[in-house]
Amino acid sequence: MVKAAGRAYIGGMVTRLYTHPIFLEHITPPGHPERPDRL
Repeated sequence: MVKAAGRAYIGGMVTRLYTHPIFLEHITPPGHPERPDRL
């Protein structure tokens, strides 16, 4: 249980991952966390 803003929260969180080959064309600088070799 986690308290946030005075309220108790019980449960999980949802994460969505969207993928598509076109996303690999997104150009990022070296060392950027969104670079293709990390995908």
